[in-house]
Amino acid sequence: MLDMLRQTGRPEMVVGWYHSHPGFGCWLSGVDINTQQSFEALSERAVAVVVDPIQSVKGKVVIDAFRLINANMMVLGQEPRQTTSNLGHLQKPSVQALIHGLNRHYYSISINYRKNELEQKMLLNLHKKSWMDGLTLADYSENCSTNEKTVADMLELAKNYNKALEDEEKMTPEQLAIKNVGKQDPKRHLEEKVDVLMTNNIVQCLGKFTNHKGRSRRFTNPDELEEERRKEEQKKKWRQQHGDESSSEEEAEKKISEESGSEEEESSSDEEDTGKAKGVSSLIEIENPNRVQKKMKKITKLETADLADKPQLSRREREEIEKQKAQAHYQKLHAEGKTEQARADLARLAIIRQQREDAKKRREAEIKEREDAAKAKSAATQKALGKK
Repeated sequence: MLDMLRQTGRPEMVVGWYHSHPGFGCWLSGVDINTQQSFEALSERAVAVVVDPIQSVKGKVVIDAFRLINANMMVLGQEPRQTTSNLGHLQKPSVQALIHGLNRHYYSISINYRKNELEQKMLLNLHKKSWMDGLTLADYSENCSTNEKTVADMLELAKNYNKALEDEEKMTPEQLAIKNVGKQDPKRHLEEKVDVLMTNNIVQCLGKFTNHKGRSRRFTNPDELEEERRKEEQKKKWRQQHGDESSSEEEAEKKISEESGSEEEESSSDEEDTGKAKGVSSLIEIENPNRVQKKMKKITKLETADLADKPQLSRREREEIEKQKAQAHYQKLHAEGKTEQARADLARLAIIRQQREDAKKRREAEIKEREDAAKAKSAATQKALGKK
């Protein structure tokens, strides 16, 4: 097997193998023990991994790893497992595994799952709920049966709560303090049932109307579409046979021509009516001051020159212009020293100037002290030489 892997460009050493026992636990059979012996002959650290996918559930994988116990060590009484501590790793073996030679022919080793931070986040987000789960519709029949069951429970709880209120009037304060100990509180359960019922039905009602403009979406059955198409074809054939289709087409063409002619006449009459007013509208002109008069204009009479002279700016361009104006105004105030940042900069500059003046004074004082010390030293030297 290793020679075949090397031919494919895989020079790695095999360190183990795995197989599954669906539904009957993790252990090694006689064939598995022989297979593990061949793997341990290649590498002493070879491991046999067994997984049970049937007994595994989300968050708990039924998995185990085994290594063989050398028969020579068992004869000599030596311990084949070299572990420093079993704290946190001890697992209670199953009876079936003990029957098949666990701790006699092979032993179990602890399994640790190494995950980095990104892998941990990926696993946590695997079954994470999103906001869309709140709008998921339940099956209508299941929702109906759930509502009926919840209402029946609420009715029973309401009766129990009414009975509890009647019993409270006859109880002493000591009995009232312990009346719900070990019993079902009908008031609290009734509130929970009402909350669950209202929440589920609100979500169900809202979810029905989120498909298409306030109406529930209805999907047409393909069989219905096929039936409608077949009926239309039959009607068309019947019309062709009786000669009704040609006459209907001629009538449709006449209607179209009449509609186009009426539209042309209406447009021409509108143009003529602009110059001449009909009826008494030209004689009596009464304007209501409380009513805003809307003057209708045709598209051809709109003044396009004003639109060309005054280009309309988009919202983003207006925001950019306002931002530039605000920035220029801020720069002007900053130059005049009226902004908080300018005041802070001036105060910091004053402190730096004061520190520089103090440092200059200290340097001048040190220079003066050195000069005085040199003069005193030279005077003392000359005085000593004069005495000699």
